[in-house]
Amino acid sequence: MHRCKYDPYDKARNAVALALSPVVRALIDPDGALRDIRDLDSISFSDWFLSKGGTRMSIQRMWDPVAYALGFIDCDNISARCMLTIFSLFGTKTEASLLRMLKGSPDVYLSGPIRKYIEDKGGRFHLRWGCRQILYDRSPDGEILVTGLATSKATDKKVVKADAYVVACDVPGIKRLLPSQWRESKFFDNIYELVGVPVVTVQLRYNGWVTELQDLERSRQLRQASGLDNLLYTPDADFSCFADLALTSPEDYYIEGQGSLLQ
Repeated sequence: MHRCKYDPYDKARNAVALALSPVVRALIDPDGALRDIRDLDSISFSDWFLSKGGTRMSIQRMWDPVAYALGFIDCDNISARCMLTIFSLFGTKTEASLLRMLKGSPDVYLSGPIRKYIEDKGGRFHLRWGCRQILYDRSPDGEILVTGLATSKATDKKVVKADAYVVACDVPGIKRLLPSQWRESKFFDNIYELVGVPVVTVQLRYNGWVTELQDLERSRQLRQASGLDNLLYTPDADFSCFADLALTSPEDYYIEGQGSLLQ
């Protein structure tokens, strides 16, 4: 849910820009619309939106918060392809914009079940072991073949071998981990063109219900949870995207006698 206020002129220009976008084509020709959208990867959403008649006020009051939620950057820096891909999915898929929230802690309801599934299949987790080096050989035709991961914990060292290797790192982490020789390949060298965006997650517990906007008395009482059970956007705060976990994930985050847990 996105709450914002701007004048009818900006709303009208916003509607015109969206009407001229590939999102409308996606309603009747999804594949063709996505082809058009892929061609917009080199242009920022701001440049595209303004070229279609949208206004800077619409960007600041509506689209910047959405861009921050998608990629932690504003419309001047996020590509039109990224934004319009999401919009086209919202427009063509019945439940694409329906946000599913875990009912409690990710450790219990997301990563926990995944870990159990892997362990039940014979997999192992090497917790607290840091990956220090990717070990590899080259085939006669020059193909890179990963042979293991060199890991360490304090003074202990070991090599972990697997049937397949998947690396999930932040941008600085993957730049440190990849062997420098791999930069001979344009595929891997392009990774060093990426720029990471620092992100901080903050949780704030309140003695009332922050997202209860209709009833002042309900927002101040602590007998019953009250407010908006959804992911929310706002242009009027230092954080553009947030949720009240006491409402969206009450199994672990609702505490009797306490209010909102904003994240």
